[in-house]
Amino acid sequence: LGQLDQGIQDGADFYIDDETYMKRLAELNVLWQRLKEARETFQQTGDSVPLLAVSEEHFDTADAVVNAAEHYSFRCGYRLFQVGGALAILILVIFAEAVSHAARERRLQQSNQDLRRLAYLDVKTSLPNKTACERVLEQHAVSEKCAGCLCMMMDLNDLKRLNDSLGHEMGDVMIASFAHIIELCLPEQAFVGRWGGDEFIAVFHQGSSAAAAAYIAKVQAAVDRYNAGHTRVQISFAYGWSLGDEHPQENMQGLLAIADQRMYENKRAMKAGRK
Repeated sequence: LGQLDQGIQDGADFYIDDETYMKRLAELNVLWQRLKEARETFQQTGDSVPLLAVSEEHFDTADAVVNAAEHYSFRCGYRLFQVGGALAILILVIFAEAVSHAARERRLQQSNQDLRRLAYLDVKTSLPNKTACERVLEQHAVSEKCAGCLCMMMDLNDLKRLNDSLGHEMGDVMIASFAHIIELCLPEQAFVGRWGGDEFIAVFHQGSSAAAAAYIAKVQAAVDRYNAGHTRVQISFAYGWSLGDEHPQENMQGLLAIADQRMYENKRAMKAGRK
């Protein structure tokens, strides 16, 4: 009984934010005092009627306290459910925003990559453009970096005559077709790009006269196969090359100038051979 009395007293001292529960709990505390008094009266007089009446009222009130506590717990649980639902929605919104932001970042990065690629791409041939070619030259601005390098210049013959006779569209076909050929024939670890107009450059980071001759022979064989299947557009090209080992004082810009001069010598020799 002493433990029960202490439990009732602890409950009376406990407060929760529920008016019904606290009211019922106060009533239960009063009834508990009355129940103790009725018990003492029963012990003294043997009259059980007051004790039974108070006991029944105390039981009903205790039941009401339990119901109020359950109702309060349900409301608290429902509030927690609402808060949990709101938090879940907030987390989903944050997650969706994070996914959307990541997608925008990827699109932006892809757009930047595309822009950078286009900035160094020749649209007509899909080869690196002159800006990209100049970057390669800048990377070999010091002659020491050109040791072992091979620089080559190639130029299409009779492009103006083709433009005048068949139109610029056919001239573009010749340029694009030749660009495709020299790219397909290019060995690994080498660079080829459109220098401008009908001129193309190739840079071998490790090259020799034998490698240059082999490359030109491969390109010429591919050109011959192309010409055999295309009667309207016949490709002819001139070329020239220079080696870093043969001109150790030159950087890549200087090697390109030498290759360009030799290319024009080759072009003049080809024209003279036609006469």
